[in-house]
Amino acid sequence: MPTASVAVKTWRFQRNLVVLKRVRQEVASFLSGVRFPQKRMNRFILCVDEAASNIVKYSSLRPPPSPPLTFKVEARCNDEVVKVIFKDNGIPWDPTRGPDIDLRQHVMEGNKGGFGLFILRASLDVLEYRYARGFNCFTLGMNLARGVSSKTSHRR
Repeated sequence: MPTASVAVKTWRFQRNLVVLKRVRQEVASFLSGVRFPQKRMNRFILCVDEAASNIVKYSSLRPPPSPPLTFKVEARCNDEVVKVIFKDNGIPWDPTRGPDIDLRQHVMEGNKGGFGLFILRASLDVLEYRYARGFNCFTLGMNLARGVSSKTSHRR
């Protein structure tokens, strides 16, 4: 059985809101040569943006370490799936453990949070988290084939 080729690209960003546009642009540029239906790519980039926003806004609520606060983004793609792995040394928080929400009820009750996690769960085929050696590792993944959604890789 032939091994699928894998493309990998890694970036390191300062943890501030100014970099979010660059995160989107870099990941979109990485994916530009991938055979990926545009609608699914747009949805994936939205999820990347949501995850990066949460890291920038919430992961550094503890006193900063002496080096500048940064986070790493690694994009990986083979013939079947595209993944983006975020790695940061911020506050441990497992985004896959949040409760499922009833969107209609959530909105009617006037809740303002929780929509990002709802979008990630509804859009992605892979949503994994682990905390190891002082780092949050958060993986987002989407099957490249149109309409393929296994939803089996979500770990809670």
